[in-house]
Amino acid sequence: QLSELYISLFSRCTTNNPENRKLVAVTLEVLAIIRRPLSIIELAWAVALGTDQEGVTNVAALARLVDPHRVMSLIQQFVAHVNFGDVKKRQVRLVQQSVKEFIIRDMPSNRPNLQDQAISRTTHQGLIHQRTGSLEAGLVDICIKYLLLDEFGRTDLFSEEQVAIEELPH
Repeated sequence: QLSELYISLFSRCTTNNPENRKLVAVTLEVLAIIRRPLSIIELAWAVALGTDQEGVTNVAALARLVDPHRVMSLIQQFVAHVNFGDVKKRQVRLVQQSVKEFIIRDMPSNRPNLQDQAISRTTHQGLIHQRTGSLEAGLVDICIKYLLLDEFGRTDLFSEEQVAIEELPH
């Protein structure tokens, strides 16, 4: 019954808009697989990278696509209360374990894989394990997309002062 409730909430928050469906699916998948609470900003950047934005090659272009208010308004039913006064605080997490289980097992984007009710428990557990691995790979893909932005390799990540300090003998 919880799964049916979550499917209903998913449909309601996406209003059957394909763009919203993709955004909510990516957001919930990130939250289901991440091992710590995220800040609102971290989540919005991850979602922007995870929604296949073609032509985005630098941080400035990506920043124009980051919309933390839209992301949070679409997923508010699935996450614990957040303080919008501190968007950098690591506070965004799923409201409870059953939401995480729904995302991994029954979310509409995943349902075709698990609809056969006659599958054995062992096969079902294998599919759950496979889905978890797929979600983890998606998160790695988001990180790789970030590292492939133009600024990496061209812009120094550390200031000259930080580099000089590291070169001093301890």
